[in-house]
Amino acid sequence: MGIIATITPCSKKVNYIVPRKKIILKLGGFHTLMSFLSSIGHVMAGSGIEEILSLIYAENSVPHMLSGKAYTRAVRGFLLLERAINALIHENTIFKNESIVECNNSDSTQSNTYDDIQTSTCLSDVDYDEINRLYSIMMSGVSLDNLDFMNQSATIRKLKTIVVDNIKNNSNCKTGKLWIQLLDMVSIMKNFIKAERMGNWMLHLESTLKMLPFFAATGHNNYMKSSYLYVQNMLKLADENKNVHEKFLNGLHVGRRTDKLWAGLSHDLIIEQELMRAMKSTGGITRRKGMEELDRLIWVLSRPTCSKINSLMQNVMGVKLSTSEQHQELNNSRKKRDYTDTHTLINYLRPHIPFNGGHNELKNISTGVLSVCSVNVYEAKEVGHKIIQKMSGSSIEAFTARKKDQCILMTEKLNPGANKKSVNIDPNLLFQRIIVLLTSKKEEYGTLTDYFKYELSSYPLSLFDKNCVLRNANKSELAKEIAVMCTYDPGEEEISIEEELTFVLDGGWLLHRLSWTKQDSYIDLFSKYSDYVIKCYGKGTIVVFDGYNGPSTKDMAHQKRTKAVGREILFTNDMKINVTKEEFLSNQRNKQKFLIELGKFLDEKGIVVKHADGDADLKIITTALECAITKNVVVVGEDTDLLILLIHYCKESNYNMYMKSESKSKKCGKLWNIKKIKDSLGKEICSSILFCHAFLGCDTTSKPFGKGKCATLKLQNTNSDFKILSKIFYESQSTKEDIDTAGENAMCIVYGELLIDGIDRLR
Repeated sequence: MGIIATITPCSKKVNYIVPRKKIILKLGGFHTLMSFLSSIGHVMAGSGIEEILSLIYAENSVPHMLSGKAYTRAVRGFLLLERAINALIHENTIFKNESIVECNNSDSTQSNTYDDIQTSTCLSDVDYDEINRLYSIMMSGVSLDNLDFMNQSATIRKLKTIVVDNIKNNSNCKTGKLWIQLLDMVSIMKNFIKAERMGNWMLHLESTLKMLPFFAATGHNNYMKSSYLYVQNMLKLADENKNVHEKFLNGLHVGRRTDKLWAGLSHDLIIEQELMRAMKSTGGITRRKGMEELDRLIWVLSRPTCSKINSLMQNVMGVKLSTSEQHQELNNSRKKRDYTDTHTLINYLRPHIPFNGGHNELKNISTGVLSVCSVNVYEAKEVGHKIIQKMSGSSIEAFTARKKDQCILMTEKLNPGANKKSVNIDPNLLFQRIIVLLTSKKEEYGTLTDYFKYELSSYPLSLFDKNCVLRNANKSELAKEIAVMCTYDPGEEEISIEEELTFVLDGGWLLHRLSWTKQDSYIDLFSKYSDYVIKCYGKGTIVVFDGYNGPSTKDMAHQKRTKAVGREILFTNDMKINVTKEEFLSNQRNKQKFLIELGKFLDEKGIVVKHADGDADLKIITTALECAITKNVVVVGEDTDLLILLIHYCKESNYNMYMKSESKSKKCGKLWNIKKIKDSLGKEICSSILFCHAFLGCDTTSKPFGKGKCATLKLQNTNSDFKILSKIFYESQSTKEDIDTAGENAMCIVYGELLIDGIDRLR
C-alpha cells in the first residue's frame, strides 16, 4: 500500500498508469488552494478588488495575488478584506438600528418611513450595554475556551439574527450578491487552511467539495475533475481501506515537523519548501552546468553529505537554526500592520460599500463602471453546479467543459457583431500574433497598415483611460488661449459703478462656494447661502440649479469628480449635519433634495430660483440673454462652458454681458467682457467656437490622447480645410455620414495637419 501526494493533472496520469495497484492518490492541498485563490481573483475581476488591494500592496503585486501565485500575500489580503467588509456590515447594522430607534422616538410622520422594519429585531439600549460589557470581557484577555457565555447571550443571538437578515437583504442586488459570494469563498479558503493546519480530515473533504463549483465556473477544469474524482475516492476509504481512513481521521493526511496544533503542512508544500527550494537556490541543480542524468545523480548523492556538513558548521559556530514558539503572524509589528491595513480598507470601503446602491446593476465599486447585462459572475456557484451536473455520470476523460458554460466576467465587453458574443480582448496577445505574422513576410498576411485599420482593443485607448473612463480635457486652457488671442486680461476688467446690473448665478458654483460645518442644522446652512447671496449680489439675483433626475450625457463627468457615493440621507430642515459636504453631495438623491429645499428657502428671501432639466449651463445663458434685453448682466460661475456659450450666443443688440469667476484666495476674481472678446475674436471664430470646444474634449466628449484644447482654435485661424469641415457640423441638412466623414478628416488635420486616407491610416 502506498500513498502518493500529487498535483493535477499528474493525479489523472498516475491513476491511469497503475489502476490495479494499491496506490492511494492524495491531491496536494497547497496547489489546490493556489488554484482556488486564482478562482477568487477570476470571479472578482473588474469588481474593484484590484484598486482595493492596491491600497495595502504594491500595484504590480496585485495581479500575482489574484492569480494565486503570490500565495502569502493573497491569503493575507483576502483575510483583511473579509475583516473590513464584515466590520462594515456590522457597522451598517448598528447604524440602521440607531436610525430606527431615533425614528421611533420622533413624530409619527418620520416613523412611517420604517414601517416595514420589525421593532422586535431592533437592538435596544439594554442590548447595546450588554454588547459593550461582553466586548470588555473579551478584551480583558479571557481564554478562548471560556467563551461559551457568548453563545448563551440573548443579545448576541439577536445580533446574529439581525446581521444574517442584513446579509440576505444585501444579496438582493447583483453587486451586493457578488461581494457576499466573496465572503463565502474566503470562508471556504479559511476552512481549507484550518483543515490542513490542524489535520482535520472531514473538514478537508468538506472544503474541497465546496471548491468544486468555483473551479468549474472559472475554467479550472483540471482541478475540477481531479478534485471531483479525489473526493469520490476518499469517501470510499471507510469501506475499502479502514486502516488508512482511521489514520487520516487522526490527522495523518498532512505532514508535520513538530507536534504543535497548528503545524500541519500539505505534502506538496513540503516538497516546494524542501526539495524545490534546494534545487533552485544557490548550490541547486538549476544553478549548475546542466540537467543531464549525471548532473542530477551527483546532486542527489551529495545531499546527505551537505546536510552533515551543515550540521557540523552549526556546532562549530555555536549557531542553531530553529523556529520560534510564537507564530510570525502574531508578533507586534505584524499586528500593528494588520490593524493599520484593515482600517485603510475600512476607510476606503465605507463610501464605496457595495450594499448601499439603490439599483440592481452590477458595477465596479471603485470606478462605478457598470457591467453588461449578460455578466453572471455573481452567480458563479450556481453556474459551477450546472457544469458539475453535466459532468456527473460521465467519464473524466470523455467530458469536456465548454467555455460558454462558465461564468461571464465583469471585464468582458460586448462584441458589436451579429451574434453579440462576450469576448475578453488581450491587446498584448493580439499584438504578439500580428508581429509573428508580419515577421513571416508572407504576402497573404498583409501589411502593418492593414492590421491597424482596426482598434485592436476593447475600447480605444486614445479616448479612454485604463478604467474605461473618458480622458479629461483641461477646459481652462481654452479660456487662456482666448485671452491670449484677444490680448485681453480678465483680471484688469472693471464694471462701471453707474451700470445697473442683474446677477445670474451658477447654482453648482454657489453650492460649493460655502463650507459646511458639522452639527449645524440644515436650516442654518440655508441661511448661510441666502445671507451670502444677498450680501454679495443683492435681492433679485437669479440662481439656476442643475436638475439631474435620471441618466444624462454628463454622468461620466460627475463620476470622475466624485470619489465615492455616500449614503442616502432622509433629512429635515431642523436635523443636524453629521457628514461632510463631499460625502453628502456625492449621492445624487441627497443633492437634488437639498437643492429643492435650498431653492424654496432662497425664494422666500427674495432670490429668484430656477431649476433646469438636466445640466444648467444652457439655462443660465438663456436666462442671462433674457435679462440682457433690458439691462446689463453678470453671469457668476467658474465653468469654462459658460464662457464659451456666452461668446457664441451673445448678440450685439444686447446690453453689456459679463462673466465673473470669483476666487477664494483673492478678493478680486476674473471678469470677462463678452462683447469686447467677440469683437477681438471675430465673427467666424465666435460662430464655430462650440465645435472648437467640444471636438477636443469637454464634459460629454473625450480628449484625444496628446492633444490640448487650444489646437482647434489655432487651426480655425490658420487652416482653411479645417474651417470648411467645422461648418458641416452647423449645417442642418448635414447627414450622419457627412458628420462622420468631416469628423474623421478634422481629426486627421489635428494630428497630422493634412488630409490623408481616413483615420485608419492615421492610426
